Amino acid sequence: YWRTIAYDRVNDVVIIYDNLVSTDPMFRKKSLVHTIDKPRRIKDGFVTKVSANERPDRKAGRLQATVLFPEEANVMVIGGKGLDFLVDNINFDDDGAVWKNVLKRKNNPPEPGRWRVEVSPAIAQERDRFLMILKPTIENRQSGLRIRRLVTEKAIGSEIEGPHRMLKVLFPNNREGILVEIKDKMGSKTLDLTLETDNPEQKTMWQKFRHALGF
Repeated sequence: YWRTIAYDRVNDVVIIYDNLVSTDPMFRKKSLVHTIDKPRRIKDGFVTKVSANERPDRKAGRLQATVLFPEEANVMVIGGKGLDFLVDNINFDDDGAVWKNVLKRKNNPPEPGRWRVEVSPAIAQERDRFLMILKPTIENRQSGLRIRRLVTEKAIGSEIEGPHRMLKVLFPNNREGILVEIKDKMGSKTLDLTLETDNPEQKTMWQKFRHALGF
């Protein structure tokens, strides 16, 4: 399992890529996104909103998720009262104790997600790859982005075109990491942030990095 997260601060989008290989090809993998309020399905993903509150820095917001991979993905909205913590047909709410504890916290209470979105492939297989683009905005503000799925002979990815620049991200089929191309009024540039798994120096570097993080 390998997850790559990238943030494009010019277009203000979060890119989440997951590459998963299971020992059991029949194991159905899922990517989860938890939300406070009920999400709404749209053609290529889902939208969720958060209400404003009395804090001046807490305006009403909107998050649009574009699901690019798996292709033909199943996108399910699950949750609501009595289904908040539903897993395998059991609602793990500790017989209502979870919400009782939440309501006791008057100052700065926690905000457990009542809802979640489950993204899964159409068929079970040994390897699955998930790619999702998250775009946050103030409610009723247009994102101004054009997001396109990319499939090449050697990689999958996305092209994200905004008002100020175009970002292309590719995730190679045969190694981890990300290939980035940026085009704006200043020209274009590319970045290779991939990991050659057969390169001993890179393997040693990543082993030290993982050890430092406690993995």
